[in-house]
Amino acid sequence: MEEKDIRAVAQRASAAQRSMLCFSSRRKTDIIYSASDEIERRIDEIMEVNAREVESARAKGRPEGFVGRLELTPHLIRKAINSCRVIADLTDPVGEEVSVWLRPNGLRISRRRVPVGTVALCLETRPLVNLVAAAVCIKAGNALVSCCDDESSATSSLIVSAFLDGARPAGMPDDAFILIASSEHLKDCRALVSLQGVIDVAILRGGEAFVNDLTEHSFVPVLKHSGGLCHVYVDSDADIDMAVSIVCNSRCFDPYSCSAADVLLVHEAKMTEFIQALLKKVSGQIDFVADERVLPMIPGALPADYDDWRCGYRGMRLVVGSCNSITEAIEHINEYGAHLADVIVSDSEDNQRLFQRRVNSAVVYVNASTAFTDGAEFGMGADVGISTDRFNVRGPVGLEDLTSLKYLVTGKGQIRG
Repeated sequence: MEEKDIRAVAQRASAAQRSMLCFSSRRKTDIIYSASDEIERRIDEIMEVNAREVESARAKGRPEGFVGRLELTPHLIRKAINSCRVIADLTDPVGEEVSVWLRPNGLRISRRRVPVGTVALCLETRPLVNLVAAAVCIKAGNALVSCCDDESSATSSLIVSAFLDGARPAGMPDDAFILIASSEHLKDCRALVSLQGVIDVAILRGGEAFVNDLTEHSFVPVLKHSGGLCHVYVDSDADIDMAVSIVCNSRCFDPYSCSAADVLLVHEAKMTEFIQALLKKVSGQIDFVADERVLPMIPGALPADYDDWRCGYRGMRLVVGSCNSITEAIEHINEYGAHLADVIVSDSEDNQRLFQRRVNSAVVYVNASTAFTDGAEFGMGADVGISTDRFNVRGPVGLEDLTSLKYLVTGKGQIRG
């Protein structure tokens, strides 16, 4: 699309968002439920369209990680629908009084939550993100402009069309949710994130190169994570069975997710016992890359090189290293990690507290899988992305994260002297 056309689309969404400012919580809930019902009625149709896109992606030789993010199942669609309904039932954050105080001069100052405005969603594959993002945005009173790539455009277009067909009778304006899909995906996304004064925030969902490119071109605030290099550290006090279970789930539950564990660090005191137990469990399911201390313990493992410790990998591969202390593990994670999600497996409460205090990541786990790094698992219904930035949103991005704050000041004729 031409840049002027993308601006016109965003301006339509912005106008629709302003018309939603008077929507009641009940109306927003009804819109999301009605849209979810329509999506559910059209699951078979969505699956047929998605199957054709998956077949096309495989014919083009796309990597399994790409195909895995594109491919839908009825279970995944129903899970997303359920997330939308959970979001619909959550407390409406808009209008919440966060704090209130009275000044000595009699001014009453109230700080309340208000919608962010118009949200841009820039996506690489993962067409279901359109659905949950729309639910979160509408519940928070925002309009959404989504820009998807060409290879997921048919699935995304059908999802958006079905959502609008369901939402329209409940009172949602068509322009509150708009999809941009073309063969010039990166160009369109760059144009969208440049629309300062029209787009209020951009959410970036895709590979590291895609996210970094759009961050460089953006003139609006962005919510993003740069890569997904997550760690599991098995401490000297770890329960072996628990550690094996957590490592396997963190790596294998969704191997193409940004929250899948890529690096395993094991305290040298537990190394031999743990590696033996892990190999019995995975039984050839995981490909190992290891440092020189671990390499002799894992048959068929490849030696880790410089990039293995720094670059996330989507697939059934795990990089394994040995540490002589928890301090060494923490320093390694802080230096090489993506600061997204990291876990310690340990029975030592002192080490648990030390790890959570010193590891500088958006989500830090004790004795739990990194696979829980998800808005639905956090009780948010769903998230529209995960942020590793420290200001202003960090971790799974949910309802409250797509609101802003507004000061309402009430006086009785006061003037400043």
